[in-house]
Amino acid sequence: AAGKIGVSWEKRGDGFIYQIEVPANSTATLMLPTQKEIREGGIPVHKAKGIRVLNKKNGYTALLLQSGKYQIVF
Repeated sequence: AAGKIGVSWEKRGDGFIYQIEVPANSTATLMLPTQKEIREGGIPVHKAKGIRVLNKKNGYTALLLQSGKYQIVF
């Protein structure tokens, strides 16, 4: 795999918006400090293409991201 993983985020109200880019032929594990509903592109992450929910515990949610660009909102 070649390239850099890009991440930016901003706080919006009582939640956050993350912009994430995973380079081709790569995956990334994203740990989010929430167990609330998480959305990507307006749909729940468990239905989003290229994202798999690994687990939710101890106040965190772990996501596995395939290569691509994502806007994660929670």
